[in-house]
Formats: sequence, structure tokens, C-alpha cells
Amino acid sequence: MLRPQENESPTFATFIVPLNFNKFDMRDYLLHLYNTPVLAVRSHIRQSKPRLTEKFTGRIVRPAPVKTMKVQLVQPFVWPAMPTSTEPWRTQHSVRLHDRQNEAEKYQDYVKDTGRIPLRDTVKELDNRKTLKAEAQRLLKKGGWTNKRPIDIRFSEKSGAKS
Repeated sequence: MLRPQENESPTFATFIVPLNFNKFDMRDYLLHLYNTPVLAVRSHIRQSKPRLTEKFTGRIVRPAPVKTMKVQLVQPFVWPAMPTSTEPWRTQHSVRLHDRQNEAEKYQDYVKDTGRIPLRDTVKELDNRKTLKAEAQRLLKKGGWTNKRPIDIRFSEKSGAKS
């Protein structure tokens, strides 16, 4: 759904839809999914401007057109207010992801400003790197890795299969 234009009535809503979507599909979609009756549906296909495939040279291509549908609703639609707090969406995973992204940006800024990539010894070792190192040490000491599945006799070294 697209935001309405400044002079547009609140009883109109505009959607970007696939090219094979027709007016009846739109009416049924709104009626059965959202229980919203529709008075009228208008469709419009906007052609895209021709462009070059490369920056200055190349073939001239026309990107795929965009189909929009304007729907006249029985009751006016009011956009919900923007949330004041983003706390419900801040999970541990998103916080960790945000912190990693900030660290990566700091690293890139440092490399860009100094023109040097820091040595491995000067960079803080990541947690996943530590666990990988510990797992490798354990495998070297204990030996062997298995996925706890029986091996097919055809692929066993003991079966005498020729390669």
C-alpha cells in the first residue's frame, strides 16, 4: 500500500500489484482477507523510462512496468500513528546484530583513514572464532570427527572398493 497524496481523500487507497492481478482479484483480496468492502477499483500500468544497461554505454532496455490499483473504500482508511518506542522490536539478536554492524563500520573507517589493515594480533578475537579454535584443539587431541551416522558399506575403506 502506498501513502496517499496530499489532496487525496481518505476513502481512497493505492496499491502496487503484480501485472497479472485484475480488479476482481483486488476486490476479493480486500473483502476476504481484511473484510473491507470496496466501491470501485481503478488500475493503471506505468511504463518505466528506457535506460542503458551500463553507465554510459550498452544496450537500451526498458524495465518492467509497474501496475498500481486505486481502490475506493466504503469507510475511510486512517494510517496508524508512528510508534513512540521501538523497545518491543529490540530483541537480543537485533542488539547483537547492531553492535556487530557498528564494530564493522569502525573497522572500515579505521582502514579507510589510516590506509592500513590492522594485524591479527591487535584485533580483538571474536567469540565464534574462539569457539572454532577450541573445537579444533579438541579434535586434534581427541582425534576423529563423526556425524554419528553409519557409513554405507560401499564407501567404506574396509570394503575394498576400488576408486
